[in-house]
Amino acid sequence: FPRDDEETSVPSSCGVQEAADAIYERAKSAPEGKCKLLCLGPLTNLAVALDSYPDLPSHVEVVVMGGAVRAPGNAAGNAELNMHLDPVAAQKVVHSGIKLTMCCLATANESGKERVVEAFGKLGSQQLAPAGDAMRALVQEMPSASCYDPVVCAGLLSRKIWETEAVTVCVNAATGETTERLDDGGARIALAVGFSVDEYVDVVMSGATAGR
Repeated sequence: FPRDDEETSVPSSCGVQEAADAIYERAKSAPEGKCKLLCLGPLTNLAVALDSYPDLPSHVEVVVMGGAVRAPGNAAGNAELNMHLDPVAAQKVVHSGIKLTMCCLATANESGKERVVEAFGKLGSQQLAPAGDAMRALVQEMPSASCYDPVVCAGLLSRKIWETEAVTVCVNAATGETTERLDDGGARIALAVGFSVDEYVDVVMSGATAGR
């Protein structure tokens, strides 16, 4: 949801606070070290949760599909779109001290697209679970659907998909542009810098054929 503040002037009926409350309640009730929050869009709800619950960083680990640290962005100011849509929230979350893994455009790219399409093409409908059959139709019609968000989701199922590196970054609160810093003047995060196409294809196909 957009932020309900003067930066965007979005009415409170969007339910941002309710989403923030739900994030905190789920994180607080989870066993220690077991709660991971997957963020595939603007970080509005999480930013509001951090404002409302200062102890939230001790209860949750965050995985973000966003940022353009070592590659060009896809929005204004060389930012990545998710960061650009709510740059104030992006800065607050990244600089909050919360444990965060960032999967940027350069990582969750289209390098595995052809492999996923090829793997689905080798399987008949009888070999696929219903969800797998639906996914095959989707990626064959729109191959890029197998990139970006699905790569990040799959990375939570198998950390072998990503190679991460500890880096320091800064987020511009006006544009959402995310830049790497070589000093200590930013936020320390884990940046996904490598992507195993083989492991990703294995995870996707395992899910697509589950139960068959």
